[in-house]
Amino acid sequence: MPDETLLLLAEHPALPAADIDALVVAGDPRLLPVLARRPDLTAAHVDALTGTGDRATFLALVEAGRVPPLAVPRDDPDAMLAGLDRADAPGEWLRLLASWPEPPVRRRLAALAMDRPDVARAVAGDPDCSVAAAAVPWWGCRRTSCGPWPPGRRRACGSRSPRGTTRRPTSSPT
Repeated sequence: MPDETLLLLAEHPALPAADIDALVVAGDPRLLPVLARRPDLTAAHVDALTGTGDRATFLALVEAGRVPPLAVPRDDPDAMLAGLDRADAPGEWLRLLASWPEPPVRRRLAALAMDRPDVARAVAGDPDCSVAAAAVPWWGCRRTSCGPWPPGRRRACGSRSPRGTTRRPTSSPT
């Protein structure tokens, strides 16, 4: 962990641009993501932070909206996940992430299901129960804002139906 004073300094809203420059040049990989989330970065700061090659800094820049969506690689699920909540995030990101071949990526996407109905719908029919289960609380709630189960989608193992009843897994004869 960097010196607490430097962290506080990096987060301080009144930090002059010259001091931001100095902290970027110092290149402390623990401070760079903090700097990348600052709302007052100039284009030169963003370029300098991008130029560090630090992964956490790049993800923080994506999350903060400092990297345009077209510059986010489509083969980088971490970057797409970091920017998924941005207003300018392409809908394609959700589709790509929901169909990503590795379940851990889909599980990280599913973690957003409680706050994002579109994510809940995207993961509800996932063949991996641990992914689909993330949609259970959203679909099983009793609020009027909950919609019906998406047509043509299987419910997750042991999930709750939209009416709140528990679905029992059925065994098929072998």
